[in-house]
Amino acid sequence: AKDGFLREKINVDNEKLQDAINFDISEPLNQWNKTSSTSLDASKNCMGVVQVRVLAAQRLMCPIGSTVQPVTSLMPWKGKVRGECTTAFGHEEKGVCVKWDTSSEISCCSMVHAGRDTLVVPTIKLELIFKPLPLLEFSMCSLQLSCYPLMKQQGNWKKQWCKAELSDQLLERESGEHESPFILVEAAFFPATNEISEDNNNSEKQPSQASNLTKSSTVISSHVLKTNNKLHLFKLQSMWRPAQCSICKRSLVGWKKAFRCETCEIDCCKDCRVQIDFQIPCGSDLARRVVENSIQNKLTLSNILTTIAPVDKKYEKQIIHSVQKGDTIMAKSSLSTGKGSEDTMKRKELNKFIGQFRIKIDQACIFESFLPIETNPADIFDTSNQNSLKKGDYYLRVTCIDTSETNRTITVPSSGKSKFSSHEMVFNVSHYGAEYRMEVFDAYNNKPVGTALLTAQALLQLQRDRLIEKFGLFSFLPSIGNKIEPYPATLKVELRAGIKHGFESTYSLPTKTSKSTKVNITPGSISGWVILEASFQQDFGNLYGQNAIECPSKPPSKLDLELFQLHISRIFSLVRSIREAFTLYYWLISWDNPTVSIFSLVIFVWSCLRFNLEYIACLPIILLVSVMLLSAAERKKGRLKQHFIQQQKESCIKEILENSVDRSNFRPVGGIEVKVERGRNLRSQELGISGSVGCHVFWHPLRYIENEEDKKNFISQDKLLESRQDMGETNFVFDADPEWNKLTASSELRRMQRLSPNLETLLLERIRGSKNNKADPENSKSILFPFLQPVCRKENFKKKANFGVEPWKSIQGAIVVQVRFSDVLNKLPGFKDTLGEVVIPLSKVMTNNQISGW
Repeated sequence: AKDGFLREKINVDNEKLQDAINFDISEPLNQWNKTSSTSLDASKNCMGVVQVRVLAAQRLMCPIGSTVQPVTSLMPWKGKVRGECTTAFGHEEKGVCVKWDTSSEISCCSMVHAGRDTLVVPTIKLELIFKPLPLLEFSMCSLQLSCYPLMKQQGNWKKQWCKAELSDQLLERESGEHESPFILVEAAFFPATNEISEDNNNSEKQPSQASNLTKSSTVISSHVLKTNNKLHLFKLQSMWRPAQCSICKRSLVGWKKAFRCETCEIDCCKDCRVQIDFQIPCGSDLARRVVENSIQNKLTLSNILTTIAPVDKKYEKQIIHSVQKGDTIMAKSSLSTGKGSEDTMKRKELNKFIGQFRIKIDQACIFESFLPIETNPADIFDTSNQNSLKKGDYYLRVTCIDTSETNRTITVPSSGKSKFSSHEMVFNVSHYGAEYRMEVFDAYNNKPVGTALLTAQALLQLQRDRLIEKFGLFSFLPSIGNKIEPYPATLKVELRAGIKHGFESTYSLPTKTSKSTKVNITPGSISGWVILEASFQQDFGNLYGQNAIECPSKPPSKLDLELFQLHISRIFSLVRSIREAFTLYYWLISWDNPTVSIFSLVIFVWSCLRFNLEYIACLPIILLVSVMLLSAAERKKGRLKQHFIQQQKESCIKEILENSVDRSNFRPVGGIEVKVERGRNLRSQELGISGSVGCHVFWHPLRYIENEEDKKNFISQDKLLESRQDMGETNFVFDADPEWNKLTASSELRRMQRLSPNLETLLLERIRGSKNNKADPENSKSILFPFLQPVCRKENFKKKANFGVEPWKSIQGAIVVQVRFSDVLNKLPGFKDTLGEVVIPLSKVMTNNQISGW
């Protein structure tokens, strides 16, 4: 009876659904991207809204009566939109089918594409979820549709049956061949501008013609993203107070679960990021109301105290009336005195600044592997190999170091060469030494990937150089220069890792290790580059007007050893340049090159006769002027900074070469393999009973030296002979005739193995004479201990000529195998835990190459 009732219900549902949607598919199936043969205009890949509506699906791999839900996302943007759940029904020819109610506006999901001209065309990813239980879901099938045809014909709806692919999770559970499901999709792209393409000569229909959507299609298509809508600037945060998503009302309490907008402070989950810019625009009245009504604003201390101890309404009205009365008296007094004028206050506030710093971020590039600190930045700007870029979600933040004023771009997803094309950021400049830090952040962990620094003084100097090139020296005249607008300078600046603060303390000292890549990051290494447009617009009214103000000076900086070292290096570089100039002058008058000296003498005599004999020092003055002109030309071409960096590199390389050791003085390394196999008659000396027996192996360098003076002489020649070094120990076996199957390396030996991991393999190849002798530290019956070849130093041993290595046979000390006994009695006072020692001289081992036996 139950089966008959279900069949009757299914037949009734089939009749209703077949009237609404036609499940017949015409062959052959049209391709979604059939218009991809023509190129897409870059201007059409703009900011807008992608609206997707899932109408129906057939040939699904789920039981009849189960719950099916569509999940839509827009790649590469993060987030996804979950649609309405519906119930699957049976069809005589099409198998298990589903159909969604299209009469409501909820059935259409709207996703924001914050695109730029050079970004890739987004892709719609549609996935059907099968829910056997409310908290349990499985992916049945999915399909990906390019937004290319939607952007080609903006504002037009495209409706089509599309073939989906079965999910891997379903194919693992169900064996055999299965028919591919089909999904009826309707989508459109509405740009942020009100201008919609008038090219309607297409085969696709408007939503009112494509399906029976009646009024809902008109309502949805009118909801276009406005051009003046700001996009949310989300930052990943941890929430430890009650919070919920503004869209789906999901709880956001936990470690790094919430995304909070830095502009309007609205909260959002990771799935709703793709639609919140359309549903609740940033800075709108709706966003302000959502923040005011959020749980966090309601659970404030004042609200809790008001709930616990309510305030009398009459008393509250008296307080408000007294405050308003006091404000009225203050306003009257300010009007009477004239000191409270808003214009005057604003003027005083603006007089504190000397101009405005304007910056626009174009794009940034992040490398997969960082380049060394000494790399020339000009050599990396032409890097266009996409394989060497590190893809991720990045945003760029600009911060004024003095005032902590900050602004940032939107997050660009899944890109190693992020195209920001940000709006113009404006910062008020208080003095010419203002510094600005530009940091590229990884949005996944909110950690900086690379940092660049820029000062207002350097930007102003660059603008002046460009004005001189175009208008000449007349651009410095106030009557002309003040009327010339500063040209935005397009800069390509390298990004460096490990920048701690600003120019005062540029790099952090310790080498950092990246947790994600497990790679050491050297401070100052180049991680990428950024292209930007910057300009510094001075307020000439404050600086050169009738009521001119005094230009504020840069705040005094704190004493920093890193900054002190940087200044010392720059002073040494300047002294080095002056010394080179004097060396050149001495070479001119030294007659090392007679031709040059005669030419300089002729210039000197002519100058003295032409001008006056008292100008006897005209030649060095001419040389000094020539050097100054040459330096000016170098600075104009931007080579002065590179010259300083090159000098620093050369001095560092020279210092390394001076402190390096000649390769001929390196001590060769050898190794001794030790293996302890078994023992006999190992019993306690007091009672002669058996116990747990093990061996401890170590190297005793001064074993055969008894005189203290001789010991001091040997230690002075080689510090390695000062103390014994543990090699390893065997496992303990409870037997009088033990057989040891494991020899564990000591902590000293393990540290040496970590310092030189390949040394053990190379030494074993030489000792055993075969390859593939990599030792297993866990189950090894032998250990390999490295030795340095003995050295000999005489009285004047500091000189390299009297330093040398001795033959291996002259090595001192012995290998000691100490047999230890462990039972209950030897833990008491008066009982020893050492049965005896086996002492093997190292010189004997070196002479015979091998010693084995009892």
